[in-house]
Amino acid sequence: MAKRFYDSQMFRRPQMRNLPARYKLLFFYVTCECDHAGVWDVELDVASLRLGFDYDALEAKDELRGVIHIFDGGAKWFVPLFLEIQYGKYLNPRIRAVASAINLLHQYELTNLPEVSGMLRDKPAAPKKEKPEPEPKRGKVDGAALEQAIAESEAKADDSVKEASGWKATPYKAIVDSFNSLLARHLGMVVGNTRDRQKKMDVVFDYVGYELKFIEAYFKRVAKSKWLRGKVAGRGNWRADFDWLMDEQRYVRTMEGHYDDERTR
Repeated sequence: MAKRFYDSQMFRRPQMRNLPARYKLLFFYVTCECDHAGVWDVELDVASLRLGFDYDALEAKDELRGVIHIFDGGAKWFVPLFLEIQYGKYLNPRIRAVASAINLLHQYELTNLPEVSGMLRDKPAAPKKEKPEPEPKRGKVDGAALEQAIAESEAKADDSVKEASGWKATPYKAIVDSFNSLLARHLGMVVGNTRDRQKKMDVVFDYVGYELKFIEAYFKRVAKSKWLRGKVAGRGNWRADFDWLMDEQRYVRTMEGHYDDERTR
C-alpha cells in the first residue's frame, strides 16, 4: 500500500480556500489515486460513487481551474501541487522515486509547464555566510566591533536565503496605509508601527502568500461588517482594531463570512 505525504498547511493555500467542500474532497481523492508523477486517469463516475457526490466534467474543470492541468483530451488530469507536496520545491533526479516521476513527466510531455520546468532546474546552493575580516594579530581586539560585524554578516546571509526561497519583505507602510484608507473612519487611525505590530503583519502577510491584494480584500470585508465596526446593538463600545485584525485565524474567519451581517444578526 503506497504511503504519501500531505501538507498540513494545505487549507491555508489561496487556491484551496476558495474551493467548495466537495471539490476539496475530490482534490484529495485525486492525489490518492494519481500515479507518483501526479497524473490521474479520469474516472469521475467512480469518484462520484466512492465520494457520494455527483461530479460533472465541465463543472469540475471550472472549479479546479488553476489546481489541475487537463490533457490527453480530458482523459488525464495532472496535479502540479502533488509534486511539491511529495518531493519538495525541486525534483532531485538522484533520488530513485523522483527520477521515476521525472521520466513519467517526460513521457506525458508535461516538463514544459511552468510549474514543472521550475522544479527541474538545479537547486541553488545556500549562500555561505560572510566571515568578518580577521583582526590584526597585534593590539587589542575590539569585541563590540567584532560582534557587530558577525551580526551584519548573518543578517545578509539570512536575507539571501529568504530571497532564494521566494520570500518577500512585509510592506508594513502599505498595510497600514490600506487600513487607514478603508477603515480609519470606522475603527480609528493607526499612527504607530511598533515591533509587535510588525511581527503580527509578518504572520498575516506570510499566510496570504506575500500578496498585498488579499489583505486589502480583507480590510474591505471588515468595512462591510457591522459587527466588526461595533455597530451591533447590545455589544457596548467594542469594535475591532488593527491589532485585533492582524491575526491569521481572524483573517480566515472573516474571509469565510463569520462576521458578515447576515451571519451576526
